[in-house]
Amino acid sequence: MAKVKTFKTIFPAVSVPLNDDYSINEPEFRAYLRWIKTFYGKGMDGLVCNGHTGEITGLTRAERKRVVKICAEECGDVMTIISGVNCENTAESIEMAKEAKEAGA
Repeated sequence: MAKVKTFKTIFPAVSVPLNDDYSINEPEFRAYLRWIKTFYGKGMDGLVCNGHTGEITGLTRAERKRVVKICAEECGDVMTIISGVNCENTAESIEMAKEAKEAGA
């Protein structure tokens, strides 16, 4: 069954925790997302990742795709996942949007 997409609720911008070497701290990020998911149906029906909390410019394209994948794995069964796309040209923006969709946004 397809999720109903509604934008009448809160969609918080999530921040990605990093390790000392600036790699994604996946265990901490997953725990944070599971906590975010507890608010589903209580005024929060989705989330925004790879936004201007730093991820869109601070992470590589592959890391941003991984962020979407983690969000989808932890919350995508019920929540709508929106991913930011930051690019200087239309063609690459389209590619990045397709990658985000394939990863679960």
